[in-house]
Amino acid sequence: MSPALLVLAAIASSARVGLAERTPALMVVALPKGAAPSTDLVRVADATFRAKTGLDVRPPAQAGVDAERLARCDGPARLACWVDAARSGRERLAAIVAITVLPVGDGRDRLQLTLIDTERAAQCRAGPGVEGREAREAIEDCIWSRSARTQPTVVDATGLPTFFEGSIDHELAPLLNAMNELAPFGRIEITIETPQVELWIDGTLRSTLAAGTTRVEEVRPGRRVLAFRRPGFTAETRPIHVERSRTATAAITLLPLGASPVARRVLTYSGLTAAAIGVSLGVYAIVRANAVDDACLAADEDAPCTPLGAPRFGLSTGDLPSSDRDAVNPGGISIPVVAAGIGLMGAGWAIATWWLDDDGGFPWVELLTGVGAGVAGATAAAVLDSR
Repeated sequence: MSPALLVLAAIASSARVGLAERTPALMVVALPKGAAPSTDLVRVADATFRAKTGLDVRPPAQAGVDAERLARCDGPARLACWVDAARSGRERLAAIVAITVLPVGDGRDRLQLTLIDTERAAQCRAGPGVEGREAREAIEDCIWSRSARTQPTVVDATGLPTFFEGSIDHELAPLLNAMNELAPFGRIEITIETPQVELWIDGTLRSTLAAGTTRVEEVRPGRRVLAFRRPGFTAETRPIHVERSRTATAAITLLPLGASPVARRVLTYSGLTAAAIGVSLGVYAIVRANAVDDACLAADEDAPCTPLGAPRFGLSTGDLPSSDRDAVNPGGISIPVVAAGIGLMGAGWAIATWWLDDDGGFPWVELLTGVGAGVAGATAAAVLDSR
């Protein structure tokens, strides 16, 4: 494949892989009884938290939390009830994003966001000797003090993106940063020439890469270990350090198992050398043929002048003159035949190794292509050589 085609293939195969190393979080929408959450509200909240944080905020059904249990969370112990429900789900939920909605009319709502770190909230306990309602209030106060919240703000549907973005950038930012969830991702850009390569990150299969450049998004910072595997090829392991909001790069080359990259290179360079030798012999044959054509020997008075013929390896005129016509052109290999055979064989090797793709084995096809070209060239030269 030509270099231009390789460049085009690399551009065409550029791809993106979302690693999605996000932290599951519960989204709770607190509404007056009988009201339903706005679709735009949930969509904008999810998109904004996805763009600015590492949290994967999920409604109760997706988070594996009993929605009816959440609906019963009311009164002075609401936060503790939310935390208990989140921690009883089928997977660890690192945070609760609570959106309190109070409709005020004209398509506007008064919104307030509350962010709770469930691990920190779970550490809240009532003091010794405190029981009953007093204990519940103490736990609620502790969770409240460890959470982050926004001021109630009246917004309409068009102001939702601004509200959520501003809330994350300002009131919720300190707690998100303490949780290492504020803009926590970096990127990895991988360039590889071999297609269908498995990408493993820290021992987990993440994707199958095409040839070209692949951009891996949403990667947690730190030391990561990349592994690249494909049957029939050597495996490659590459440690890499990912930084927040930066792109780490890796250029990978996989070598075919049992293949000999050295053999391909030797075949290429020996082909170029053989082609050069063939051209040199061809030039010599032309020069030598002109010189020999000027010297001839008459076998007898009635015979025409007999040229010595095309130059051959082993040609000798030391015994001339002679009346034996067979001695005029003694046995030997014709130099033009050898020149054509060696030259075309070398050119065939070089062109085949450059043009044909590496199939992962010894370059037999390239080798036989060159030999075939050489035999065809030598045969044609022998046929065309009339002397």
